[in-house]
Amino acid sequence: LPISLANRSSINVRSGVQRMFGSRIFGKPFTITEFNHAAPDVFRAEGGIVTGAYAALQGWNGLYRFAYSHHAYRLMKPHAMNFFDTAHDPIGMIGDRIGAIILLRGDVKESEITIPCLVPEDYMRDPAGLKDQPSHAINNVGLFAKTGSVLWKAGASLPENTIAVMGVGKPVKTGVPYFSIEKADAFEKIVKAGLVKENKGSITSSTGELEINSSAGYFKMRSPRSEGCVLPGKMDFKGNFMQVVNKNGFVVLFATSLDGKELKNSRRILLAHMTDVQNNKTKFRDKRMNILESDGELPLLAKRGNAEITLNTGNGDKTEIWAINLDGSRISQVKTQATSNGIAFTADTFAFKQPVFLYELTR
Repeated sequence: LPISLANRSSINVRSGVQRMFGSRIFGKPFTITEFNHAAPDVFRAEGGIVTGAYAALQGWNGLYRFAYSHHAYRLMKPHAMNFFDTAHDPIGMIGDRIGAIILLRGDVKESEITIPCLVPEDYMRDPAGLKDQPSHAINNVGLFAKTGSVLWKAGASLPENTIAVMGVGKPVKTGVPYFSIEKADAFEKIVKAGLVKENKGSITSSTGELEINSSAGYFKMRSPRSEGCVLPGKMDFKGNFMQVVNKNGFVVLFATSLDGKELKNSRRILLAHMTDVQNNKTKFRDKRMNILESDGELPLLAKRGNAEITLNTGNGDKTEIWAINLDGSRISQVKTQATSNGIAFTADTFAFKQPVFLYELTR
């Protein structure tokens, strides 16, 4: 120490999982063997939901968080958080479970269309061509449809459901529109051709379940068994099951069925309301919080968050909501109010004697 960190949302700069879209090689299994949104990044709560959602949209095969813990002894008793280990980071632990249920259960549908990037074999053999290429187009296309790389050589074929291709080097004819990613305006041309839908900076996936807006800084997910959002501040979210009015700063909210049924019919639902956690006495150089001067120590400190949540549970069922610990044990029942189509309650991380990030709904 000191050490510098970006401490900014990956949504604003379209980084994070998006930088990996072009790495996938069609025709082979694909996993991300190291990913993390590391502490003390105050936006790291977005890592699980965003990474899991787009991995599912792409049809990837696996995600591996780096790391659970570097040392066994750190699992034996409480420790302060460090950069990479999630074992002592409540935000990272919840995020892992959110990403896992989205990807492994298939709560986000795989895109039904493909826009790959063709890389000619001779291009790869030419040392002059082995240079960083603009990834702007691939990063954005992957928010809408499946993408990745195809080594283009004699006898190669396009992936299933290919509607257009991107490429580097000499353009090739494939029977579908071609866009060179060596052109700075490649993505704009793809949008203009009507192949990807972008509206005022917002890109909605081909499945209609995911929406991201880098300029506004939000991510929204709506699927039958899971819904959630990343909100940069005071902003609303309207899902088919969950509606949110966020009263404070950056937050991640997520609702998922625990019995495998769609949310509207589920008898047991997990709700997450995540803000931030930092070590006590963590010290940054200034209010920008991008130069860390001291790691801090125990106890862990939670950031307050407050959101008004409405759930379309329907009428006639007895619905209960419980604030719960990270291990699932119940802390206390939460007061609710009846609405025309369900219930409403206030998610407040400081409503009880201990911070609360999770809730259990039963009916």
